[in-house]
Amino acid sequence: MAVRARPSRSRRRFLIRMPSSIAHASAAVLLSPMLGRARVTKRLLVAAGVAAAVPDIDAIGRPFHAGDVALLGGHRAVTHSVFFAIGVGVLAALLAARHRTRRDRWLIGVFFALVVLSHGVLDAFTPYGEGIAFFAPLSMTRWKAAWQPFSGLIPEVLVLWLPALLVYRLWFPPRRIPIALMGFIASVALVGPARVAATSGAAVGKSSRPVG
Repeated sequence: MAVRARPSRSRRRFLIRMPSSIAHASAAVLLSPMLGRARVTKRLLVAAGVAAAVPDIDAIGRPFHAGDVALLGGHRAVTHSVFFAIGVGVLAALLAARHRTRRDRWLIGVFFALVVLSHGVLDAFTPYGEGIAFFAPLSMTRWKAAWQPFSGLIPEVLVLWLPALLVYRLWFPPRRIPIALMGFIASVALVGPARVAATSGAAVGKSSRPVG
Protein backbone atom coordinates (compact mmCIF):
# COMPACT_ATOMS: atom_id res chain seq x y z
CA MET A 1 0.00 0.00 0.00
CA ALA A 2 1.41 3.35 -1.02
CA VAL A 3 2.20 5.77 1.79
CA ARG A 4 1.84 9.47 1.08
CA ALA A 5 5.05 11.30 1.92
CA ARG A 6 4.85 14.13 4.44
CA PRO A 7 5.98 17.56 3.25
CA SER A 8 9.58 18.39 4.06
CA ARG A 9 10.33 20.86 6.84
CA SER A 10 11.35 23.53 4.32
CA ARG A 11 8.12 22.94 2.43
CA ARG A 12 6.05 23.30 5.60
CA ARG A 13 7.86 26.57 6.38
CA PHE A 14 6.98 27.82 2.91
CA LEU A 15 3.30 27.04 3.45
CA ILE A 16 3.10 29.40 6.43
CA ARG A 17 5.47 32.08 5.13
CA MET A 18 4.22 35.28 3.59
CA PRO A 19 5.59 36.43 0.21
CA SER A 20 7.10 39.42 2.01
CA SER A 21 8.51 41.28 -1.00
CA ILE A 22 5.07 42.52 -2.02
CA ALA A 23 3.65 42.46 1.51
CA HIS A 24 5.78 45.54 2.17
CA ALA A 25 3.18 47.49 0.21
CA SER A 26 1.03 47.54 3.34
CA ALA A 27 3.41 50.17 4.74
CA ALA A 28 2.11 52.61 2.12
CA VAL A 29 -1.39 52.27 3.55
CA LEU A 30 -0.31 52.29 7.19
CA LEU A 31 1.76 55.47 6.77
CA SER A 32 -0.77 57.28 4.59
CA PRO A 33 -2.51 59.10 7.53
CA MET A 34 0.57 61.35 7.79
CA LEU A 35 -0.53 62.94 4.49
CA GLY A 36 -4.03 63.81 5.62
CA ARG A 37 -7.25 62.77 3.93
CA ALA A 38 -7.17 65.51 1.28
CA ARG A 39 -3.83 64.33 -0.12
CA VAL A 40 -4.51 60.57 -0.19
CA THR A 41 -5.65 59.14 -3.52
CA LYS A 42 -5.83 55.62 -4.84
CA ARG A 43 -3.20 56.41 -7.47
CA LEU A 44 -0.85 57.72 -4.79
CA LEU A 45 -1.25 54.57 -2.69
CA VAL A 46 -0.62 52.33 -5.71
CA ALA A 47 2.58 54.24 -6.54
CA ALA A 48 3.74 54.09 -2.91
CA GLY A 49 2.93 50.37 -2.73
CA VAL A 50 5.10 49.73 -5.78
CA ALA A 51 7.88 51.87 -4.31
CA ALA A 52 7.73 49.82 -1.10
CA ALA A 53 8.54 46.65 -3.05
CA VAL A 54 11.27 48.21 -5.22
CA PRO A 55 14.17 47.56 -2.78
CA ASP A 56 13.96 43.84 -3.57
CA ILE A 57 15.09 44.57 -7.12
CA ASP A 58 18.56 43.68 -5.83
CA ALA A 59 17.42 40.03 -5.81
CA ILE A 60 15.84 40.12 -9.25
CA GLY A 61 18.18 37.41 -10.52
CA ARG A 62 17.03 34.74 -8.05
CA PRO A 63 14.03 33.45 -10.05
CA PHE A 64 16.45 32.96 -12.98
CA HIS A 65 19.15 31.29 -10.83
CA ALA A 66 21.41 34.28 -11.47
CA GLY A 67 21.83 35.31 -7.84
CA ASP A 68 21.72 38.80 -6.35
CA VAL A 69 22.88 41.99 -8.06
CA ALA A 70 26.53 42.38 -7.03
CA LEU A 71 26.63 46.01 -8.20
CA LEU A 72 24.07 46.84 -5.49
CA GLY A 73 26.05 45.04 -2.78
CA GLY A 74 23.90 41.92 -2.88
CA HIS A 75 20.52 41.51 -1.24
CA ARG A 76 19.43 43.89 1.52
CA ALA A 77 22.23 46.36 0.89
CA VAL A 78 22.16 49.56 -1.22
CA THR A 79 18.47 49.40 -2.15
CA HIS A 80 17.53 48.81 1.51
CA SER A 81 19.60 51.74 2.77
CA VAL A 82 18.61 55.11 4.19
CA PHE A 83 20.23 56.86 1.23
CA PHE A 84 18.19 54.92 -1.31
CA ALA A 85 14.99 55.76 0.57
CA ILE A 86 15.90 59.45 0.60
CA GLY A 87 16.62 59.32 -3.13
CA VAL A 88 13.22 57.80 -3.86
CA GLY A 89 11.59 60.43 -1.66
CA VAL A 90 13.27 63.29 -3.51
CA LEU A 91 12.29 61.76 -6.86
CA ALA A 92 8.68 61.39 -5.71
CA ALA A 93 8.59 65.03 -4.60
CA LEU A 94 9.91 66.18 -7.98
CA LEU A 95 7.43 64.03 -9.89
CA ALA A 96 4.40 64.95 -7.79
CA ALA A 97 1.57 66.62 -9.66
CA ARG A 98 2.35 70.25 -10.44
CA HIS A 99 -1.05 71.43 -9.21
CA ARG A 100 0.00 70.52 -5.67
CA THR A 101 1.64 73.10 -3.43
CA ARG A 102 5.35 72.92 -2.72
CA ARG A 103 4.57 71.85 0.86
CA ASP A 104 2.35 69.02 -0.40
CA ARG A 105 5.00 67.80 -2.84
CA TRP A 106 7.71 67.60 -0.22
CA LEU A 107 5.35 65.99 2.28
CA ILE A 108 4.68 63.34 -0.35
CA GLY A 109 8.44 62.98 -0.76
CA VAL A 110 8.89 62.35 2.97
CA PHE A 111 6.02 59.85 2.82
CA PHE A 112 7.65 57.90 -0.01
CA ALA A 113 11.03 57.95 1.75
CA LEU A 114 9.50 56.49 4.92
CA VAL A 115 7.58 53.87 2.93
CA VAL A 116 10.76 52.69 1.18
CA LEU A 117 12.79 52.82 4.38
CA SER A 118 10.16 50.71 6.14
CA HIS A 119 11.08 47.85 3.79
CA GLY A 120 14.52 47.47 5.35
CA VAL A 121 13.18 48.07 8.86
CA LEU A 122 10.61 45.28 8.51
CA ASP A 123 13.22 42.95 6.98
CA ALA A 124 15.38 43.49 10.07
CA PHE A 125 12.64 41.82 12.12
CA THR A 126 12.69 38.58 10.08
CA PRO A 127 14.70 35.52 11.14
CA TYR A 128 15.75 34.56 7.62
CA GLY A 129 18.21 36.14 5.21
CA GLU A 130 21.02 38.60 5.80
CA GLY A 131 20.93 41.62 8.02
CA ILE A 132 20.24 45.07 6.56
CA ALA A 133 23.05 47.37 5.40
CA PHE A 134 21.19 50.55 6.35
CA PHE A 135 24.13 52.81 5.48
CA ALA A 136 25.32 51.16 2.27
CA PRO A 137 27.36 51.92 0.25
CA LEU A 138 29.22 53.98 2.87
CA SER A 139 29.13 51.11 5.34
CA MET A 140 28.30 47.47 4.60
CA THR A 141 27.71 46.65 8.27
CA ARG A 142 24.46 44.69 8.47
CA TRP A 143 21.89 45.07 11.24
CA LYS A 144 19.22 42.70 12.55
CA ALA A 145 16.76 43.13 15.39
CA ALA A 146 17.10 40.89 18.42
CA TRP A 147 13.34 40.36 18.31
CA GLN A 148 12.27 38.72 15.03
CA PRO A 149 8.49 38.18 15.05
CA PHE A 150 7.91 38.03 11.28
CA SER A 151 8.64 34.34 10.84
CA GLY A 152 5.35 33.27 9.27
CA LEU A 153 2.06 34.26 7.74
CA ILE A 154 0.05 34.93 10.90
CA PRO A 155 2.31 37.65 12.41
CA GLU A 156 2.37 39.58 9.14
CA VAL A 157 -1.39 39.37 8.70
CA LEU A 158 -2.04 40.56 12.26
CA VAL A 159 0.58 43.31 12.35
CA LEU A 160 0.53 44.54 8.75
CA TRP A 161 -2.38 43.48 6.57
CA LEU A 162 -5.35 43.78 8.93
CA PRO A 163 -4.33 47.26 10.15
CA ALA A 164 -3.72 48.27 6.52
CA LEU A 165 -7.21 47.13 5.54
CA LEU A 166 -8.67 49.14 8.41
CA VAL A 167 -6.78 52.30 7.45
CA TYR A 168 -7.75 51.91 3.81
CA ARG A 169 -11.41 51.58 4.73
CA LEU A 170 -11.16 54.86 6.61
CA TRP A 171 -9.83 56.59 3.49
CA PHE A 172 -12.16 55.11 0.88
CA PRO A 173 -15.80 53.97 0.78
CA PRO A 174 -16.31 50.30 1.80
CA ARG A 175 -17.83 49.45 -1.59
CA ARG A 176 -14.41 49.62 -3.20
CA ILE A 177 -12.14 46.59 -3.19
CA PRO A 178 -9.40 47.28 -0.62
CA ILE A 179 -6.06 47.89 -2.30
CA ALA A 180 -4.29 45.97 0.46
CA LEU A 181 -6.45 42.92 -0.25
CA MET A 182 -5.64 43.18 -3.95
CA GLY A 183 -1.96 43.42 -3.07
CA PHE A 184 -2.21 40.33 -0.91
CA ILE A 185 -3.85 38.35 -3.72
CA ALA A 186 -1.24 39.58 -6.20
CA SER A 187 1.61 38.69 -3.85
CA VAL A 188 0.38 35.13 -3.45
CA ALA A 189 -0.14 34.79 -7.20
CA LEU A 190 3.19 36.31 -8.25
CA VAL A 191 5.64 35.39 -5.51
CA GLY A 192 4.12 32.08 -4.45
CA PRO A 193 5.34 30.08 -7.48
CA ALA A 194 8.86 31.48 -7.03
CA ARG A 195 8.85 30.36 -3.39
CA VAL A 196 7.73 26.88 -4.44
CA ALA A 197 10.55 26.70 -6.96
CA ALA A 198 13.06 27.92 -4.39
CA THR A 199 11.87 25.34 -1.87
CA SER A 200 12.10 22.58 -4.45
CA GLY A 201 15.66 23.64 -5.19
CA ALA A 202 16.54 23.50 -1.51
CA ALA A 203 15.20 19.95 -1.32
CA VAL A 204 17.77 18.75 -3.86
CA GLY A 205 20.68 20.52 -2.21
CA LYS A 206 20.54 23.98 -3.73
CA SER A 207 20.71 26.94 -1.40
CA SER A 208 17.76 29.30 -1.42
CA ARG A 209 16.84 32.30 0.68
CA PRO A 210 13.50 34.08 0.73
CA VAL A 211 13.32 37.44 -0.92
CA GLY A 212 12.19 40.09 1.52
